[in-house]
Amino acid sequence: MTIFAETHCTEDCDGDAIVKEYGIEGPSAPREEVYRFTYLLDVDGNTFSGRYLGLLRSGSLVFKSTAFEEYFSDWIRPYEQNNRTLHFWGGPDLSDLIEKIEWARQNDADARVIAARGTQTRETIVNTLRCYLSGRDCRIQLRREEHHLHSETRIVFESSCHWLMRK
Repeated sequence: MTIFAETHCTEDCDGDAIVKEYGIEGPSAPREEVYRFTYLLDVDGNTFSGRYLGLLRSGSLVFKSTAFEEYFSDWIRPYEQNNRTLHFWGGPDLSDLIEKIEWARQNDADARVIAARGTQTRETIVNTLRCYLSGRDCRIQLRREEHHLHSETRIVFESSCHWLMRK
């Protein structure tokens, strides 16, 4: 195991001691370096990891272990194949991780489809969130500057978000 990003310790924790205790060795590497691997593992810590959507962007098959709900949890259904995606999720103990990795190795074509669907789902989630937040911002701006904005502004914004949602 190596470090692919900086450790995030507060004043109360000793990052060096944690690295030593868990046998993490080797040089640290930038976060983007992890994207070159076929399989990625996303494990929560004391809270949700916050890396999942970024890892999905990689095109790798992401194995997720979590005990937490995130804002996009309803979009992703573990072990379910639907019009959105199919993902591997495990419980916090990772007891079935080896079995899942072996399945992916023996079913490479299916694993690649799952990874591609993960990337597509990530784009849908991010674009939907971007549209929602942009819409909120636009509504606030419209209230503040109602007399300065024309109706075309609303049409352009709504059209661009509907276009993003269809992609």
